[in-house]
Amino acid sequence: MNEVNIKPITIKKSLLLFGVPSIIFYITTKYLIPYALLNLGFEYIFAWFLFGGLCVFIPLFILTFVLLKNEQKNLDRVIIVNWLRLHKPNKKQIYVSIAAALVCFVLSGLVVLTYNLLADLTNLFGRLYSSQNSFDTGDANPFVILIAWLPFFFFNIFGEELLWRGFILPGQIENNGNIGWILNSIFWFVFHLSFDFQLLITLLPILILLPYLVQKYQNTWIGIIIHTLYNGPIFVLITFGVIS
Repeated sequence: MNEVNIKPITIKKSLLLFGVPSIIFYITTKYLIPYALLNLGFEYIFAWFLFGGLCVFIPLFILTFVLLKNEQKNLDRVIIVNWLRLHKPNKKQIYVSIAAALVCFVLSGLVVLTYNLLADLTNLFGRLYSSQNSFDTGDANPFVILIAWLPFFFFNIFGEELLWRGFILPGQIENNGNIGWILNSIFWFVFHLSFDFQLLITLLPILILLPYLVQKYQNTWIGIIIHTLYNGPIFVLITFGVIS
């Protein structure tokens, strides 16, 4: 088996690796996509797929392998699997991933319910409603949306998980020990700051739990499974009008 030597990733380097994509993500969501809606005649959902994919998630996917190549000159399948910790998950890890995704769903709901309860009791802030960043599918055929979504979804999940958890997290653990997942979680939160507050607060459970479990089991597939189960079914249900 080919050995890999994971190099420590300092907080400064973490800030760079998370910060630049975060800025690009912010520019894409706040400026590029609105420009496409107003001036290019795009529907929101397809503008999100196109520009979110081309500007953010596909580059994240490519960047993972560029960084790997920079660290390990001769890349092969064994090195990629070992470095990114893409070992086949066992049954326990699969069950943990499924359970974690369900827990994240429940906790996200409880976050909203608790926030709204406090809002009603104190009148200090407004209630949380549906996010302004929710996908507006317009009048597009749901099957067309689904076909367009699949490649975007692949790069969304694998682009983030391979870079954040596969490449960066092991280096953060090397540099910071057991708190590596905490730093990973904080920087992942920063990456999502382009979302409005209502959506961001509902994401807190997965932003915390996913990096912790990937570090605990030392397997990036756990993050991929949780991320997929958390994002995918909801989008499909919204697309076909099952939920709003």
